Amino acid sequence: MNKLNKFGIVLLSVAALGVVAPALTNNPVLGVSIVKAEEQQEPLKFRISFYDKETGEEIAAEMTGIIRPGETINIHRNIDGYEIASKHSWMPNYEMTYDMVAKRFHGDPDGYRGFYLDYKKLAPTPTPAPTPDPGQGQNQNPTPAPTPDPGQGQNQNPTPAPTPDPGQGQNQNPTPAPTPDPGQGQNQNPTPAPTPDPQSTKQLPETGEKDSNFAVLAGFLAAGLAWFTLLRKKQ
Repeated sequence: MNKLNKFGIVLLSVAALGVVAPALTNNPVLGVSIVKAEEQQEPLKFRISFYDKETGEEIAAEMTGIIRPGETINIHRNIDGYEIASKHSWMPNYEMTYDMVAKRFHGDPDGYRGFYLDYKKLAPTPTPAPTPDPGQGQNQNPTPAPTPDPGQGQNQNPTPAPTPDPGQGQNQNPTPAPTPDPGQGQNQNPTPAPTPDPQSTKQLPETGEKDSNFAVLAGFLAAGLAWFTLLRKKQ
């Protein structure tokens, strides 16, 4: 009787645990699987569009996909020539979660939940001028000129020229030339030249009268001739 009572108490305890366990664990209890609330949510299909903020033109292909509970997807795209302009405080860093898609994305008839991002166009970056190649048009690896051989075409061991004999072909004891006699061929006692008489070179003073001078000379000449004639007669 006591054994039956104990068995009944055990069965009641197991039944009580079966009611409380689903809230505490995911493990099956007595053959029953417990499923979390997240696993009961269906995946959502999403579509992201990218537009030029000024023109409204679509500037990139749409991003489509499926997001599941607990997942996070970054929907920002780097588009050449544009930078993102849309900013949402509820979506920091443009990271999209399952809850965001469920609550904030609008549903489309085709079953997608859509959203869009605006971009603004950047000013074109000027193309830098190409850097000239200093070696363009030249051989990048020119062959170095061969180093000339200093002995090429020359006798490597040339015979030195003979040292000339200072006495070869010359009289070893040449006779000195005679000293010239300063008086040879000249009169050793030359007669001195006569000293000119200063009186003979004395000139008569110019009086300015040529005729009177001529007359005086003629008188002296006549007197001399007379005196010479007289001496001849006396002899």
